[in-house]
Amino acid sequence: MRDWLVAHEPDWREALLLPGRHHGNDPDVYSVVESPWPSADGYRVVWVRSSAKVERDEEARRARIAAGIAALDAVNVRLSSSTDPP
Repeated sequence: MRDWLVAHEPDWREALLLPGRHHGNDPDVYSVVESPWPSADGYRVVWVRSSAKVERDEEARRARIAAGIAALDAVNVRLSSSTDPP
């Protein structure tokens, strides 16, 4: 299914709308789509996506990227300072 999701845009349908957890937060939208294939046992598979989880995942990715950039910058500083003559 994950490989299929990379190549296709599923027809997500809004299933549930919950108010934001805190005043002023956007509502949490739960969307669903049925898998194009059944489970190995032949059961119907329904995928669920939460807009709040999508936002948390994006923030986590941004934080990991920022940490990686900071680590590369630190290595760059160490490498450039070790090549400078005393």
